[in-house]
Amino acid sequence: MDTHDGVGDDDLAVVAEEVRNLAAGSATAARDTQNLIDKALGNSDDGIKVVEEMAGCLQGIVDDITDSSATITQVSHGIGGTCRYIRTLRDPQGSLDERIALHMSQLPR
Repeated sequence: MDTHDGVGDDDLAVVAEEVRNLAAGSATAARDTQNLIDKALGNSDDGIKVVEEMAGCLQGIVDDITDSSATITQVSHGIGGTCRYIRTLRDPQGSLDERIALHMSQLPR
């Protein structure tokens, strides 16, 4: 048994083998970690795409609701004017001039 500072060659071989095994294990762990990071980044990119698509869909819904609200407001104003005009026609006390003025105010300008 040869000694090198009190340590035999067999002992050094065992330590060297352990160091090689630890290095290989570390390399595998680093590779696995990188694969997990790459997968997480891919999932994040997919998530961003889904969120952007949803934002577009939701904006379309908001736009449709805004358009519908404007149309409902226009119809409501038209119905209100029509109701006021009908009331003047039913009112025997209302003058013909009042009815004509109301009708004229309802015409598009």
